Amino acid sequence: MVQIARRISDGDTSQSIRVKSEHDALANSINQMIDHFKKQNRITEGLNDLTKSISGNLTPVEIANRAVSFVSRFLEAAQGALYVYNREKESLDLLGTYAFAERDSLSNHFKLGEGLVGQVALERKEILLRSVSRKEALITTGLVQEVPRVLFATPLLHEEELYGVLELASFHDFDEAGRIFLGDANKIIAIYLHTADQNEKVKHLLQVAEEAKALSEAKTQEVMMINTQLEQNQEELRASAEELNQRSRELEIANTEMDELNQNLEKRIEARTHEINQQKEEIMAQRDNLEKANLELEAEKEKADKLLLNILPEEIAEELKTKGKTDTRYYKLSSVMFTDFEGFTRSASNMGPTELVESLNEVFAEFDEIIEKHNLEKIKTLGDGYMCAGGLPVPNLTNPIEMVLAGLEIQRYMHKKKMEKKLQGEDYWGLRLGINSGEVIAGVIGTRKFAYDVWGDTVNAASRMESNGESGKVNISQRTYELVKDFFICDYRGKLVVKGKGEMDMYFVRALKPELSIGGLGIEPNELFYQNLKAYELNILSSIEL
Repeated sequence: MVQIARRISDGDTSQSIRVKSEHDALANSINQMIDHFKKQNRITEGLNDLTKSISGNLTPVEIANRAVSFVSRFLEAAQGALYVYNREKESLDLLGTYAFAERDSLSNHFKLGEGLVGQVALERKEILLRSVSRKEALITTGLVQEVPRVLFATPLLHEEELYGVLELASFHDFDEAGRIFLGDANKIIAIYLHTADQNEKVKHLLQVAEEAKALSEAKTQEVMMINTQLEQNQEELRASAEELNQRSRELEIANTEMDELNQNLEKRIEARTHEINQQKEEIMAQRDNLEKANLELEAEKEKADKLLLNILPEEIAEELKTKGKTDTRYYKLSSVMFTDFEGFTRSASNMGPTELVESLNEVFAEFDEIIEKHNLEKIKTLGDGYMCAGGLPVPNLTNPIEMVLAGLEIQRYMHKKKMEKKLQGEDYWGLRLGINSGEVIAGVIGTRKFAYDVWGDTVNAASRMESNGESGKVNISQRTYELVKDFFICDYRGKLVVKGKGEMDMYFVRALKPELSIGGLGIEPNELFYQNLKAYELNILSSIEL
């Protein structure tokens, strides 16, 4: 039994123990644990297969059809439909179906609040119907025509923004594993629909830039043709002048008879000269317009470059402009931080939309400056949450220490804001902050709308550090603690039970060690800190290959 338990702890869920008696509770518990691991493995494999199915350069229609087909088959649902939210029309449009025998019986569009799909989109909450009538739903297959046992619709949300609704009809109810799978699958589908949407916008920007470039080349060619014509006109003028001189010499012999003719000829020359001068002025005006157009093009290109740098790190943006694509990279050592406000929902209910957005923007703008100061990379904001990473896209060895320094500075800033609000008789948000270090994969999703992101178990554990932290403190994992313990004062919290991870050792970081800080205050690093940091890099380089 001990050997089987060890195999189970190593992830071998094929093991089982026969119950020798009804009192053998240990065997029953282990078998239940095996069943639980099997369900968890099935969910994880399903989510991985779903991600593979909808990955790549796919259109929203392809994503919708693949997603609804995979989810329906995985959950053994009889029918499925996926509606994508059209923001311009404020309607939900059918993009993907699974196992509909008669398409005419399926509504292709719903307004917000209209029908089950429209109600789910309006409330942004899932709806499960178990008492379904034949008027509400009827599953028709090659074998039966029957009312489903359950009708389930759930919103597809990413960063609190609606991207669509998934509707399933089934002859059986979904078990707990199925509901868990649905919860994560919805987020994955929404992310890929969000990515496809963002890719379309970036593709449009690149197309505008290409069109502007083509217009500039056409204008340049036009000016060259005008210059050629001007040279020809000038040559004609020189030829006319030479002809006039020749005729003048001939007319000297008979000046009296040809005086009137000579005067007419002078008038022709003046008119021709005036015409040529007008052509010169037109050419100069065209040149000025072309220079203005080139300046406008450069300004638009600069705007496009700034927009791309706001979306992606500079190194990734340059790679994208140079190669037209980016490669996903593996990083041996990276540090990931998540933050989340406490009391935000309560405070948001008492604030107007404009005031709420301005307050969030003020705080996140300060966060941006702090992480840039410490050589970190902002990844994204998730509602009132904030995520950043260190050691990428350019790898380095000091990112765990830099991340903790940034976390302490962020908490000091939040404490200062809270005290200011308290003096004004106002309440302010607390902040949970969690950090974890380890291996990650980072890159750009899709080819139409670019979003730089990081993945891996290190990211998931960092999120757990935040959710298990406390307001106003910096909560770090055992892995991060081992990398920064020589620089900071840390309090061991013990082993905490973490959802999906089991027990994890956690630490609160109080401050820099006094001997490594200016004035011994534990806030700003001193010269000894940086000397130790160089020695730290040499020491860790021998054990970690970036």
